[in-house]
Amino acid sequence: MKKVICIIIAFLYVQVSQAQQLEIYKMYEIKILSKLVTDVTKRKNPKVYFIGLDREEIRAFKNYTHLKITLSANDADFIFVKNLSSPLKINKPVFSLDFKSLKYCKNCFGVFSWRNGRPMLIIFREVINALKINLPEEYDYFIDSKKYILSG
Repeated sequence: MKKVICIIIAFLYVQVSQAQQLEIYKMYEIKILSKLVTDVTKRKNPKVYFIGLDREEIRAFKNYTHLKITLSANDADFIFVKNLSSPLKINKPVFSLDFKSLKYCKNCFGVFSWRNGRPMLIIFREVINALKINLPEEYDYFIDSKKYILSG
């Protein structure tokens, strides 16, 4: 009986640890992205619209950031996209949360994704120049040419 209880406790401990780890990973992503939104829009409480994200992801942004979630792209200062499967034509700052969406989003000024357990932030020089987005120097390391990223 003691073995069964120990196994159950160990199983529950692993499950809770995995949930906490996932939460930490998500919090790290949200912190990076909310700072990016604020730095791009230069607004204290920018309005953000999401395309292709699931409810849990949107809820995390709503619960853990100062960003205001809007129900319309027209009302938004900034737009996040994920899992796009058709061309997107929006004349606002758009940021992709996966590489697949870049194929359908010509105005995406960058991408944030996870590779091998590490966050990848890439900002496209050509697009931020065209959109006249001025970012603080701390982003210089993450700026690269879109042609080098998408050609590979």
